[in-house]
Amino acid sequence: MKPVYPIVLFDLDGTLTESGPGILSCVKETMQRLGVPEPPPEILRTFIGPPLFQSFSQTCGLPDDVSDRAVKLYRSLYETDGLYKNSVYPHTFELLSALRGAGAKLCIATSKPLPQANRVAEIFKLAPLVDFVAGPAGSEERASSKAELITSCVERFSAKPQNAVMIGDTKFDAEGARLAGTDFIGMLHGYGTREEMQEQFSGARFAADFIELERLLLTN
Repeated sequence: MKPVYPIVLFDLDGTLTESGPGILSCVKETMQRLGVPEPPPEILRTFIGPPLFQSFSQTCGLPDDVSDRAVKLYRSLYETDGLYKNSVYPHTFELLSALRGAGAKLCIATSKPLPQANRVAEIFKLAPLVDFVAGPAGSEERASSKAELITSCVERFSAKPQNAVMIGDTKFDAEGARLAGTDFIGMLHGYGTREEMQEQFSGARFAADFIELERLLLTN
């Protein structure tokens, strides 16, 4: 088998891992401790994907100083509890192994701070199967965009964007791929919708699971 794309980039939360339970429990606990009213479930789900500061400030309308406190509190809760309420999706290891065996370079491009992203990759045994993990440093979380993270992965291998594909589950992943100039495939097992992703990337293709995705990424 040969890879359709020499470089394959994966989002982490909602794409490689089912991280919702851990993230949402920490968001709820953060809001409770800060005395912030808990938003309805459909709003809570939007915390999975974008940078946390953006979710607290824009989605919940919190002032910047409160949003900063919320992010710090969330991080401490996630490090000790939420991170472990996580699991990889079915066929993840088989897909990554097949892609690497075919010669593709694999990257994780996530809005999760790099230290946490590396810990997740290590704990859930993803690290040996990827070549590079890109995520914002803690002090750069507000400024880092998904497009910048995608571009950093592509540039690491001195490649052109058209030789890479971003795999993600939200409109933020689709938008990042469009702005970075890569192709995009949306995963429907995550937290975004087909419509949201297609709105950001009109030529997007979609896969319901990693078995279906493998057919889009490997060819005879």
